[in-house]
Amino acid sequence: MPASRNTNRQPSTTAERAVAYSRVTRLRLPPSGGSDGREVVHGVPASAGDLSRIGVIDEVRGLFLTWMICGHSMALIALPAGHPLQYLRPRGWSTVGFVMLTGLALAMLNLRRASFPDGLEKALHRRSLQIAGIAVVSNMAFLLMRMIVEDSWTGQKVIDILTLRVPWSISAILLPTAALLAIGPWLLRLTKRVGAPAIAMAALALTLLLDVAVMTASSPRIQSVLTFGTTDPDYFFFPLLMLLRLALWGFGLGALLATRRISKHIFYASAVGVVLLATRPWVSWSPSIVAESRLLVVLGAVSLAAFLPVLERPRAALALLGRCGLLIFLMHRIVLQAGVHILGDTFTGGWLAAFLIGSTMLVCLTLARLKDTWPHVGRRLKRCGM
Repeated sequence: MPASRNTNRQPSTTAERAVAYSRVTRLRLPPSGGSDGREVVHGVPASAGDLSRIGVIDEVRGLFLTWMICGHSMALIALPAGHPLQYLRPRGWSTVGFVMLTGLALAMLNLRRASFPDGLEKALHRRSLQIAGIAVVSNMAFLLMRMIVEDSWTGQKVIDILTLRVPWSISAILLPTAALLAIGPWLLRLTKRVGAPAIAMAALALTLLLDVAVMTASSPRIQSVLTFGTTDPDYFFFPLLMLLRLALWGFGLGALLATRRISKHIFYASAVGVVLLATRPWVSWSPSIVAESRLLVVLGAVSLAAFLPVLERPRAALALLGRCGLLIFLMHRIVLQAGVHILGDTFTGGWLAAFLIGSTMLVCLTLARLKDTWPHVGRRLKRCGM
């Protein structure tokens, strides 16, 4: 009779322990926070013990994308400012907030780690190049599409678009994001060295000093450089340097929030945002302060929504959009341009805007769901930088 074997024997040699450890690290822990395997603790999802995504940031990003869809639908058809649908989107919140979330997520995801993972610097640089490339290519595609829709196709215009000699489309908003990711490794190392409070105060001081510099500049050319990064503001169409410094402030805020009690600190920060917005007549001289306060208020509102069960499904839909932020950012513009071209003679005014908003949200949610649930689709989109 063969000798019995003890299957619970602990590995004794170094080699055995190494093999056992490698097997354990490949195990998938059962999900404790939902079917997607992400556990939510203070708004921070984790999978198998590793930080992955931050739930509240995904929801806020999804909300900003929804406001973008509403805003761009109305802008494309020139819906009157007094139309009731205009209340679906607060002006000046989504575009700026979308950029600031990049810095917020960069800090909150990485500064909670005891040490930075191997390859983080290379990954951030690679992602920066991907986003910069997507910005350039999508800018050309959007401008060409607009030219086709407006039936203004000429050979010279095509050459100007391909050589970047015309005002940029909304894709210019991706350039500050790419720049922030490029300097992300340096920012993370600096924060570990000098501390989060120092970085947050420095970022806030930078935004305020640049606001003052823009207001007191003696030359319009200097104002243009400080705001747009160029002496010809019509070229980029977006205030690139202003958005970049706001993204840096988002990083500073994320450094302060990168603690175990994220929800508690978000509520404190949101209360400050509410106070600043309530006293806006005294701070309206600084667009940076206004933009920062709006982001704080939205973060607090989305965090509070987690306590209302009736909002569980809307929050899940927003988080789904937020997890596929870059894909939705690009696709919503394509769907809207095509929709205006196809339906412009069928619907008018509010009906056209409502149909564009509804159909674009449906398409975007479907695409996000496919990417989130179909692994092969997600892998192919990831190769394209999405």
